[in-house]
Amino acid sequence: MKKAIAGVLIAAVLSATSPSFAANGKPTIYIAGESTAQNYNPIAQYPQTGWGQVMADLLTDDIVIENRAIGARSSKKFDEEGRLDKIFEEIRPGDYLFIQFGMNDRVQSDPEKYISIDDYKKLLKDRYINETRKRGAIPVLLTTCAQLSWDSRKNEFPYTRVEYAEATREVAKETGCKFIDINKLMTDTFNDGMDKDEVFSLYLICEPYESSYYYSGTDDHTHFKEKGAKFVAELIISEFSECVPELVKYVKQKEELTDIYGHWAEKDILSAWENGLVGGVGDGRFAPDALVTRGEFLKMAMNAAGIPAHGYRKGECLEVTADDWCCHYLQGALDKGLIPIEMIGTETEREVRKLADATEEKEAVYADILDYTCGFKYKRAITREEMAVLAMNCFNYAVKTLDNKPEKIHDGGVMIDSEISSWCQSAVNEAYAYGLVTGSDDGRFYPNNKLTRAQAVMVINRIAEKLSDKQTTDQ
Repeated sequence: MKKAIAGVLIAAVLSATSPSFAANGKPTIYIAGESTAQNYNPIAQYPQTGWGQVMADLLTDDIVIENRAIGARSSKKFDEEGRLDKIFEEIRPGDYLFIQFGMNDRVQSDPEKYISIDDYKKLLKDRYINETRKRGAIPVLLTTCAQLSWDSRKNEFPYTRVEYAEATREVAKETGCKFIDINKLMTDTFNDGMDKDEVFSLYLICEPYESSYYYSGTDDHTHFKEKGAKFVAELIISEFSECVPELVKYVKQKEELTDIYGHWAEKDILSAWENGLVGGVGDGRFAPDALVTRGEFLKMAMNAAGIPAHGYRKGECLEVTADDWCCHYLQGALDKGLIPIEMIGTETEREVRKLADATEEKEAVYADILDYTCGFKYKRAITREEMAVLAMNCFNYAVKTLDNKPEKIHDGGVMIDSEISSWCQSAVNEAYAYGLVTGSDDGRFYPNNKLTRAQAVMVINRIAEKLSDKQTTDQ
């Protein structure tokens, strides 16, 4: 599915025509909407993310995103609070107003939000569309995002929030407004070959401690994690060529890796990169022969095993701060015990902390907090034996949730090398048994050698393949 979206984006970029915008400054996309689109604090509220928050990452710097979406607002309340007027004070000819409501508008128990279907349609026409057009700007209607729902009888994701989505479609047809039917597009994409678990992973369904904002966990079928927000934003942008073709010129082209052609790991690097398991180092480079750090490999292994990163909690994440790119991954790894003591110093104190009180529906939530000496030293190049330990810890953590356990291909085999540290030997043997690692031509493992990015990709791909439903027994 990701490849299909990327293909649409590239094709759209090549076929676009240039719009006629005001000469003074860059064009701006204003977003008027609710909580599925709004910006969230990337540290305090991680992993909750709105699609408008990530939109700018997919577009060039030649266009500006002004995300005015805010939670708990309907089209009526957003207007009555003066938020729409504020946009009208700023919007210029050639700018765009993306309009997405319908989720909160239907809440009859809240008179501040509720608006009838007829009044909803009238408000969209009179205020959001006509007033935008009067200012020489271009309105773009979007249906509300699909709610997560699963029909076990039909084995499919049903259409949701149908009434106001249909009303939005009617307004677009009646006014000739540019229109992106994200509600239908999301649901159709879910049912077009996406794995059920993959769809569920897009939404804000969190285990205890995964979010520092919701310590006791969430079962939120409305809002998105970061990957869900990106998914929605990519779908919206994939519709530009059909619905808003003049915006296609601002879509970033998919980056190509220019330094892997002819490399011995080219095929594996491309596979991992296209599946989102690894990233480049910038400027279209992957740097396959550069050394991979502890932090980089931890992130790769967690992504390959489908283990979520956790919200950063100050003072619990070793030497890493909220400004460090790996803080969420390290926090998640520490919470799950994925990092051995030997890589982070000795445990100094254990504290049982109550995260949430008991309710009528749920028991109280507790968690163990560990304090450590030293630190993870995430910038340090990882050794092959350290790689084996992190890989197996992530692999074994993921295996616990599988119905069909992966098969070993070297059952009973061991990797012999006198230089392997005693605390790594079991992990190295297990990684070898599952086929995640191999020895050199001379039969040695060379445990203290540093791992390259290309070598790391080989291990990451094997983890992902072993844990996937499509794994084969002849790997």
